[in-house]
Amino acid sequence: MALQLVVRIIETPFDMAATPLEQVWQHGLIEWGVLDTVVQSINSKMTGNWPQFKEFVERQAGSQGLSKIVVMVPGTDVLLTTISMPGRRTRHLKQALPFLLEEQLATDIEDNFFAVGAKYPSTNQYPVAVVSHTKMALWVELLSASGVNPDLVTSDVLLVPKADQGWSLLVSGELAWLRTDFLNGMCFDRQALPYVLESAVQGIQAEHEDDIRIEWIEGGACSGSNLAEGSNSAEGSNNDPAEGFNPAEGSRIERQRLDAELDQLSDGQVRIGEARVESGLLESFCQVLLAPNLEKRTINLLQGPYQIKRSGLDFDLGFSIRPLASLLVVWLV
Repeated sequence: MALQLVVRIIETPFDMAATPLEQVWQHGLIEWGVLDTVVQSINSKMTGNWPQFKEFVERQAGSQGLSKIVVMVPGTDVLLTTISMPGRRTRHLKQALPFLLEEQLATDIEDNFFAVGAKYPSTNQYPVAVVSHTKMALWVELLSASGVNPDLVTSDVLLVPKADQGWSLLVSGELAWLRTDFLNGMCFDRQALPYVLESAVQGIQAEHEDDIRIEWIEGGACSGSNLAEGSNSAEGSNNDPAEGFNPAEGSRIERQRLDAELDQLSDGQVRIGEARVESGLLESFCQVLLAPNLEKRTINLLQGPYQIKRSGLDFDLGFSIRPLASLLVVWLV
């Protein structure tokens, strides 16, 4: 039985540069479960803080073998972009990245970490993920303190299900994820949807692209237990909708309004399809984990100073959350 531990980092509160790690450890919110890739279901799904996750990991020690550990980090914290590099210059790609992308960054070059994905076939283009050293070091710190050494750490945007043609738009709660190709997209506040889609349409028209069909995916609540069936409440979470509020109806109205606006704006070139409803965000993201050639569909952030040589579960770390403190301090100074 092929089992994978899947972890979704939902929220890391506070100003991370000024807050003691112990507070982030107690108040950070994550979601996790065990993905059975044979029957395509998620078991032991829960939502809670890092201490609760650590307890779960310790209970699982020796009870079942895990073939892979996958961690999804918030797409709001990761910039996904593409660069072009002439063939003979690829050996200097990583050194050139910061300067090639400087205009796209809101912070200083030295504050950011750059991860490179596999080159697009038959092109000189490379997908790139950019994340701050502060956030990357903190995530690695928290995972290590939980006794977990992941095989893959990637942006949740790259795990939004996507067909070979068109775009995918995943909505859940206050967030929206737009995936425009296999290695590009963004996560943003759902209230910004009209502006993001309008900007995207203008880009399509400028490049004279073909008609675009946008698949609308309802991500559901955070809790759930199975990819194919309904969901159960998870410990540490409270996802009940407000009494009298129908999120499905509100989302339907939102989708129809946006579709009409895009149709008019693009002269019919861009349309939103019928909604596809998932039982939960983790279930939706895990569909991509089940697809072949995962390494070509994602950008693994475990590169350079964050590369982990040994993967798996480590239960000898104890409760201390300082195993990688020296790495974090380097980027905070």
